[in-house]
Amino acid sequence: MDCSSAGAKAAQFLAQLVFPLTESYRLLIASCPISPLMIDDTRNDFDKEASFFDDMHPERDAEFAYYRERISRPGVSVLDLACGTGAVTSHLADAGATVVGLDSSAKMIAVAKERVPNATFVVGDMRDFNLGQRFDLVICAFNSLQHMLTGQAFRAALKQVKRHLAPDGVFCFDIFNPAPEFLVTKRQNEFVRRVFSTAVNATCDLYEDTAYDPEAKILYLDWRLIGPEGRIVHQNRFSMRQVFPDELSAWLGAEGLSVKAKYGDFSYGAFSEASHHQVITAGHS
Repeated sequence: MDCSSAGAKAAQFLAQLVFPLTESYRLLIASCPISPLMIDDTRNDFDKEASFFDDMHPERDAEFAYYRERISRPGVSVLDLACGTGAVTSHLADAGATVVGLDSSAKMIAVAKERVPNATFVVGDMRDFNLGQRFDLVICAFNSLQHMLTGQAFRAALKQVKRHLAPDGVFCFDIFNPAPEFLVTKRQNEFVRRVFSTAVNATCDLYEDTAYDPEAKILYLDWRLIGPEGRIVHQNRFSMRQVFPDELSAWLGAEGLSVKAKYGDFSYGAFSEASHHQVITAGHS
């Protein structure tokens, strides 16, 4: 299919929404071998984000509350994958959990260690790590699994989740539900939000450009933080794999995991095609 035109992109996207995966395609996904990343992920430079990340994402209270509610008792062991600056980790620890946080960014981990001194933090790649223990709860918050840019990379991360999940353990995570407004239309110089950045001690405006590759199913984002006098004070680029619901279920199943509950938001709302998020509780199949 020629996807160079907006019309072709729209047609491809709508086809993915309307028609479920065939059984043969499910089997194809399940049989896809684990292999190294086939797409360069150097755009996702989170070391650059360590000083700016929390200020640029100020409205996460519902997410924090949701993950905190996953702590069923004091002392429950939790693995916080892609823990970043420890924003979610701090809520888990405050609820009485014993938390290990893992992230690929050493600078993010440095911030997390200061924020949550009673947690353990490890610099590592969620696709390939061995902590030598199993956890009652594994979480991967804030759409972080979408930075696994291929099916192989995503499944490699799921394989590590299964490896580190206790027999009766629970795996909780969230990712975006693919949205037409991002996948069909390029966004250029789009205003996102106004924030106060402690890194530069100033009120700044966040703008983004986006472009979607329908063949790789990757959304590319360029973010610019504009400070006083219109000056760019911070800029970074990200890539996020767009994961469709049937695709996600197939990948989980291929790695011996299954969905136990699924919501469309962090308030336990029912999931539908119009939902902004896919909020998943999974476990061993």
